[in-house]
Amino acid sequence: MANQLPEGGQAGPLVAQAVERMAAAKIAMGLPPLAVLALYGLVQSFRHGFQPSEHVAFLIGALISMVAMVAYGLQAVSRVLEKPSRWGGLVFAGGFVPLLFAGYVIVTRILYLVQLGGTAGLGPVAGNLGLLALAAWCISAQRKLNGVHLLAREMAGVGRTGLERGAP
Repeated sequence: MANQLPEGGQAGPLVAQAVERMAAAKIAMGLPPLAVLALYGLVQSFRHGFQPSEHVAFLIGALISMVAMVAYGLQAVSRVLEKPSRWGGLVFAGGFVPLLFAGYVIVTRILYLVQLGGTAGLGPVAGNLGLLALAAWCISAQRKLNGVHLLAREMAGVGRTGLERGAP
């Protein structure tokens, strides 16, 4: 059986490409719910005249969460390649932004449903349940992206242990 490892220490770039594909897939899974939440915030802000309200917070929070999710996903690739970044700590902290935003959406929508108390029709309740589902989708995508980061951390350690040279 032939050696499956590439010659000349080429495992690092191949692993980085695999991590990049996995991170891109998780980012692609997380951006649609954030885009829908941003669109919801934009439409509701137009309807209410861009007054400082939760709809503007939905718009701004979703856009910032999208940027933070993409930056956090790209950091996984640089971790595998072991390229230090001066923004690494900020990007790592930004990985919590989508989770905090989704938590904000969940709390505000549950409070709104409690405030309705069964007096509203099916439309407002269904709309809020849809927003809750989008927030849960965002949390799921961010958790999977965290899994890619854990994998990237482990794969970065493979190069330091000598496994890519075929050592036992």
